[in-house]
Amino acid sequence: MQNAKCKNQNEGKPTETSKALEDLFYRYTHLPLGGKEIVCPYWMNNLKEGIYGPFGGKGLPEQIVQATQDAARQRERNLTTMSE
Repeated sequence: MQNAKCKNQNEGKPTETSKALEDLFYRYTHLPLGGKEIVCPYWMNNLKEGIYGPFGGKGLPEQIVQATQDAARQRERNLTTMSE
């Protein structure tokens, strides 16, 4: 969250966007998992501990969904019965 005391550098300027960027953002905020739409959580690798996420924290939405489904299957978890 931006500090309330910091002035928005783009204030008063037109905001540029694109359909492709909007679509990508939507896909990250609506991951289809277990019959629900899940917002992709933020992931940061812990290099000191040797903990790396799938795709180094840079996976596409479809890759994140597949990795989550694979991990749930390996751990015998049912995504449809889990909360968001």
